[in-house]
Amino acid sequence: MVINYLLKVYKSLRHKISVILGLEITFQIGKFKLMITRDHDLPNIINYYPNYQNNLTVIAREVQKKYHDLIIIDIGANIGDTVAILRNKIYCPIISIEGNKTFFRLLRKNINNNFNQVTAYNLYLGDKNRSSMIQTSRKAGTFSLVSLSGKREKIALATLDSVVSEINESSRTKLLKIDTDGYDLKIIKGGLNYISRVRPIIFFEFNIHEYHLRKESLWLTLSSLEKAGYKHLIVFDNFGNKIIGISLKEKKVINQLVDYVNTGTSPVVYYDLCVFHSIDQDLYNKTLSNI
Repeated sequence: MVINYLLKVYKSLRHKISVILGLEITFQIGKFKLMITRDHDLPNIINYYPNYQNNLTVIAREVQKKYHDLIIIDIGANIGDTVAILRNKIYCPIISIEGNKTFFRLLRKNINNNFNQVTAYNLYLGDKNRSSMIQTSRKAGTFSLVSLSGKREKIALATLDSVVSEINESSRTKLLKIDTDGYDLKIIKGGLNYISRVRPIIFFEFNIHEYHLRKESLWLTLSSLEKAGYKHLIVFDNFGNKIIGISLKEKKVINQLVDYVNTGTSPVVYYDLCVFHSIDQDLYNKTLSNI
């Protein structure tokens, strides 16, 4: 009892000191007030790009129209900004996964202050269940597992398959969003059993400038998804604008898109990709028309 009380006092004081020192500030997203770190770039992003993640919201609304009992998995949840953006437009349970302890602490705080039916996991995901010495980088509200050189720390990685095995009613998780600054393709690889079984719509980031991403990595991922029955792809630029909707078989077009961002002179830095299984051809068509 005494230990629990002291822990509560400590957490309260830590929060008050952080606010006094200006380490944390509040930021409004629609009807929700979120706590963020002062150095977080989210206010600037939303100020310059007011339609930030609007594409994901449109996709989520279309998915929910078809799958009324939808559960969303949000990997790379950060401080809960995606949850807030989605909850301003639709309501459904969300599973939020964030590895960084600072962001996870704020994620839990923001969930407690604003949302119900949001479950949070403090986990890093990868292609295998393992521990690895990896260099990390945190700046301006992002956190990356950046390379295998330099000062490193031991990070425990779990697979998406292992996480989903612990989720009740996992068959309802029909929308999977991944934004992990370079680990997206590894996470998909570590979730192929779940993906093949549940066949969710998958919204993820591909940034060829991340240290371990190559065109070949993207093709290995898309080939694996194609084998699992995925058929179509919608490509968005990093500003959220729709570029094109194509078949996964259109390798030449996808190669040209990747080469374009790889020139170093393109205003487009990365792509958000949304893939649809053949059973969701209708969702692909509706999303392509409405976004």
